[in-house]
Amino acid sequence: MQVVSRDNVQAGTEGQFILDVTCHQRPNDTACTIEHLEHARETIGHLPSEIVADAGYGSEQNYAWLEGQGCDACVKHNEFFRERRNKKWREDPMRPANWEHDGPHNRRDRPTKPKAFVTAPT
Repeated sequence: MQVVSRDNVQAGTEGQFILDVTCHQRPNDTACTIEHLEHARETIGHLPSEIVADAGYGSEQNYAWLEGQGCDACVKHNEFFRERRNKKWREDPMRPANWEHDGPHNRRDRPTKPKAFVTAPT
């Protein structure tokens, strides 16, 4: 196998030993996580009970999958560093994460756009 610059190589380790390696033609780690861990399960016969990964692997889809597999996951969300370092971005009222929600009493708990964001119909 020849690895080229567009390939994304993933390695799973434990106790400083490489347990599994996969190669993907996707540019980011987030999109490779589930496929890599499924391959690791086939290779070593089970998933590790604990998964540790950096913010590049953080996504709602990956968190839900890991939870469904019964893994304890220590994976930062993909906006962790921006949220920590950029006060203007963190407090931006147009950022959906900052929008008010219609509350836990409402089954859908949808975010409510700020008035400045709502545009008049054309």
